[in-house]
Amino acid sequence: MVSTFFPNLDFAWIFLGVLFTLLALASGTDLRRYVIPKWVTLTGLVLGASGNIVRGIWLGSDGQPVWILGENGALVGGLDGFLFALCGFASGFWLFFLMWILGVCGGGDVKLFGALGCWIGAYLALCVLLVSLPVIFCLAFGQVVFAVSAGTRRKSAPDSAKGESPVSPARRRVLGFSLPLAIATVAVLLWVFRVELHLAPPPGIN
Repeated sequence: MVSTFFPNLDFAWIFLGVLFTLLALASGTDLRRYVIPKWVTLTGLVLGASGNIVRGIWLGSDGQPVWILGENGALVGGLDGFLFALCGFASGFWLFFLMWILGVCGGGDVKLFGALGCWIGAYLALCVLLVSLPVIFCLAFGQVVFAVSAGTRRKSAPDSAKGESPVSPARRRVLGFSLPLAIATVAVLLWVFRVELHLAPPPGIN
């Protein structure tokens, strides 16, 4: 039997749709207010654990293999889904917690990545982090280009326009992780699950 992550196509799109929506909310709020609300990360944590438990129960009841506990019925499948979410959360949280200690990211990023790990597990969370690095580079480069362009326009503007109040230093910051993580998550998951999502044919089928 071919191992699958999702019990069926509808569940797969609902699962990913809810996850992508939460990441979009986190990114949008982070870009506007420079903060990731706790209700978003806590909701993501609860829904991620619940979704994986339901996924495990469904797979187990259909006699399909789950993550590490094999084909042992719905109850064991639900336990497997919980363990999958727990390991993913622990991996994501502690990885970003170390980055927070080093001053690389903020506290909201730690909680967001922990919640993301709860949805997709430790391995895919690591994949998302690796893919997010070039995304961060591209976005940061775009910010630099925009800042240089905006600075050039301000220098060439008439004196009347120069009286505008400058941006508060408190509102200047380095690019956060929420948007790169959201972009990387969508890219990684749509690629990894492209066959299950019917975005690509199974291997060997033209």
